[in-house]
Amino acid sequence: MKPLYERVLIKPRIKETKTTGGIFLPEKAVKRPNIGIVVACGDGTTHNPMKVSPGDIVLCNRYSGTELKVNGEMHYMIMSNEIMAVLDNENEVELDEFE
Repeated sequence: MKPLYERVLIKPRIKETKTTGGIFLPEKAVKRPNIGIVVACGDGTTHNPMKVSPGDIVLCNRYSGTELKVNGEMHYMIMSNEIMAVLDNENEVELDEFE
């Protein structure tokens, strides 16, 4: 799959359903992941060139984009302007995963 223009296909990191205390949580109690790996991206536009590339670990808005399954795995198609940062590694930022 090749996204068009300023769209980016992101594979989110796996959601944890267990707290550090060992309690298992239902799926609805776990927030949607907002850190993922860029799988594919469009070429950008003349006025807005693409700033990420496949393999980049990114931080994006939690509820941005569209959920879709690619080869049976969950992915998100988002616009490049919804990406807030490119991370050096996914443990660089600590986020609240549970509601």
